[in-house]
Amino acid sequence: MAVDSLNNFCNWIQEYRDIGFNKSIIESRQFIEKSSYEIELNFKNKRIAKKKKMFSYEHTDEPIENGEEKFRADFFNSMIDGILHDIKWRFKSLNEYFEYFGFIYDMNILRSISKEDLYNHRCDLGTVLQEGEKSDIQSFELYEELQLIISSLPDFIKDAKQLIKYIIENNLQEIYPNVYITVRIMLTIPVSTASAERSFSKLKIIKNYLRNTMTQERLSALAVLSIETKIANNLNYEDILKTFSEAKSRKVHFFIYSVRHISVFKMEFVESKRGKTMLIFDGFKYVFSYTSQTNITRWRCFMKNCRANIFEKEKVILEMKGDHGDNCSVKNIDRQKLATTCKRKAVNDICQRPRKIILGEINDFGVSSTMTTNDISALRKCVYRARRQILPMNPKCIADIHSAISSVNTLTTNDEEFLLLNDEISNIIIFSCNTNLKMLCKSEIIYVDATFSYCPSLFTQLFTIHGLVNTYYIPLVFCLLLDKKTESYKEVLFQVVQKCLNLNLIFKPQSITIDFEIAIHQAVLLIWPSVVVVGCRFRLIQSWYRKIQELGLILEYKKNDWLKHTFGLTFLDPSEVSDCFSFDLMSDIPDDSKYSKYADYILENYIDENSNFPPNMWASHSATLNRTTNNCESFHSHFNQTFYKTHPSFFTFLQILKDTIQTDTYIKINSAQNNIKKISKNKKILNHVKTTEDSITKKKSNAISRYTFIKTVSFNYKIF
Repeated sequence: MAVDSLNNFCNWIQEYRDIGFNKSIIESRQFIEKSSYEIELNFKNKRIAKKKKMFSYEHTDEPIENGEEKFRADFFNSMIDGILHDIKWRFKSLNEYFEYFGFIYDMNILRSISKEDLYNHRCDLGTVLQEGEKSDIQSFELYEELQLIISSLPDFIKDAKQLIKYIIENNLQEIYPNVYITVRIMLTIPVSTASAERSFSKLKIIKNYLRNTMTQERLSALAVLSIETKIANNLNYEDILKTFSEAKSRKVHFFIYSVRHISVFKMEFVESKRGKTMLIFDGFKYVFSYTSQTNITRWRCFMKNCRANIFEKEKVILEMKGDHGDNCSVKNIDRQKLATTCKRKAVNDICQRPRKIILGEINDFGVSSTMTTNDISALRKCVYRARRQILPMNPKCIADIHSAISSVNTLTTNDEEFLLLNDEISNIIIFSCNTNLKMLCKSEIIYVDATFSYCPSLFTQLFTIHGLVNTYYIPLVFCLLLDKKTESYKEVLFQVVQKCLNLNLIFKPQSITIDFEIAIHQAVLLIWPSVVVVGCRFRLIQSWYRKIQELGLILEYKKNDWLKHTFGLTFLDPSEVSDCFSFDLMSDIPDDSKYSKYADYILENYIDENSNFPPNMWASHSATLNRTTNNCESFHSHFNQTFYKTHPSFFTFLQILKDTIQTDTYIKINSAQNNIKKISKNKKILNHVKTTEDSITKKKSNAISRYTFIKTVSFNYKIF
């Protein structure tokens, strides 16, 4: 009926296009005459502008010279054609719907249709309701069922709605299953001839999406609700919910499992070689297929020829379909799980050694008896490949580093900019942040040191500046340098001072503790001429010990204490060093040329007034621990341990520096600002300090001599 009305309406519009223009002109003139509007309905003829053309040009259509005819062609006919086109386009789905289902909707048509036409209709309908090898109905059985039901159908059944009511009320679903399914699908498709908002695509949704995402029982229930709309609207939902809640849960079947009860198996997810997620279940591997609008995910067997599927939602398996073939079982699932776990841990902790990760996971999985060296090698490659995927390619030259660092994230965990300087001319890169610089300016004593083995391969050293605040040694500035020249050290210190000035801060320490590298000493004095330069006590003893090794005095060092006694000079007042060395130590020196060379080395480099490192730089009559760079050494030792190889890639180095090291720096700064005192737990160091303090007290009270004093304290700081 709706299709007939639509066709009649379209025919009327077509007829109006042919004869309606003259009628519209007459009605318009009559309306103007009756109204008070002074409008003249006059169509002026337009002069046709002619253009010159070459004789060989194709002749154009003759233009319409009559004004009224031109108005009819350009406006009236165009408007009517647009209306007719839109109506046909919007109601195209209705014609398609009627083409496939019209024969079964009207019972009068179904009763009078010939067997040949009925056979053709069921073929067309069977094709529409089929997707691949799946079909909602058996078309040949539908043909036979329609012939049977027509012969027994009461005369009062006029349409499909009455037909499905008749089938349900008389429990004929099992007798005419294909008729029942066909009518149910037809009535479930919401078609609105008024707004044309529903289209024939709804049939595809029912056929594909709804059929795959809901059970047959629910689809039937929706059909009943669609048919019995009035009854559904009058239902008391509170009573329904109460009845449902009182029912025993074991009687309510939410899902239909087509294979077996699957809750006894564990579902796991692993990663394929290409980085895709795979599902492991009951000894089989599945790959992702799609996720429906109801968030139900379909997984198919990883073998392309296998038709086994799993439907899962929120890590709960809802349904399994199909059976696996003989070649679908996987023997190396444990190894794939192991590889996935190793890759995940390698990405989460890029500092951990791959071998440690792999062996730890092998132990956890308990598969050591089945693993080979080839498996270990393959797992190591997986770990390296996973880490390379999260980090850019390592730069090949310094210029690449300067350009790459500008495009990577250099924010700390507190969202502070960590890149302080990226100088492409001097090839100096400095890392720090405003929080670090503020703490650096509060520190009256600073420490500088460097590490060489664990800086990026294109640089020579990682030069660090540490501050001492409330007993906390805090690493605050990190610099990558190409060399160990005075100019480079000077540029680093100058840039740090300037960055502090930009923050209205003054970076001018009272003293700086460094090792005995002349280039650093010169750079420090060029930036801060009045600063007190303190030579590291521990580095001094290391230098003297290396000289002992160089002179071949190792055996004498172990047997004779005179060499050890020289280490006690570092705890004297600077004014006493020269006398103690000349009158005490030299009077007791063994008669050996090697000893004499060692004494000359100390005198020329560390005691003489014109030496590079005079006593006022390294000698102090105190037991304080502040006169060493051991804190810097400790930092570099822990820093080096975060890498599993020397000279790491630049981006690995940067990630560890800004995420791990700087986070630890934030913690130390917070502790120092809150006056949380740090107590040393190293009993050996505390005992050495106490022994030295006791000896200093005895010397000041003249309880022991100067020479006895250096003998006593020297054993607390012996190298071997």
